[in-house]
Amino acid sequence: MDDKNTILKPPTALIDCCILASWIHYDPDQPRQVKSRDDIFNAVFKRFSEGSYPSGIDIALSSETGNETWGSIYHEWFTNFNIPNGQYQVVIGTQIAKLISMDIIMRDNFEDGFYKLVKPLSQDIVDTIKSTTLSIPQIGIEIPELRLG
Repeated sequence: MDDKNTILKPPTALIDCCILASWIHYDPDQPRQVKSRDDIFNAVFKRFSEGSYPSGIDIALSSETGNETWGSIYHEWFTNFNIPNGQYQVVIGTQIAKLISMDIIMRDNFEDGFYKLVKPLSQDIVDTIKSTTLSIPQIGIEIPELRLG
C-alpha cells in the first residue's frame, strides 16, 4: 500500500457508533426517528468537530493533550467533510450502507435518502455507543466492532 495516498481515518467502529448515536440523541421535535442522509452527516460532523451532537448533549472527554476533537486528530480525513465524494462522505456513506446490510438501519419506505432503525437499540448497545463516542480522541485507539446480532 502506498502510504502517500492513504488518509488516516477514525476506526470504523467509532464511526458506526457516531452514526447510530444520532438516533439516541434525537430531536424531540422529530419523534418518527427518521433521519435524512444530511441529518446523519451533520450529526457525525458535529460530534467530530465539537464533541457533541446537535442537541448539545454528551460532550466528549478531553483528549490526552487537553482540547483535541476526533476531527482535529484525523484532520486530513475530516477537513474534506463538505466535498461531495471526498473521503469523509465516502466513508460515512459506506458505513451507512454497512449498517443497512447488517439489518440495523433501513431505508425509509416513504422518503428517498431517509433512514430509520430496524428495531429499537437495546440498553446494552446504547451504553456501548455512548461509552465509545465519549472515548478520549486519540490516534491508534482500538475500538471493537459493535455486536448487534
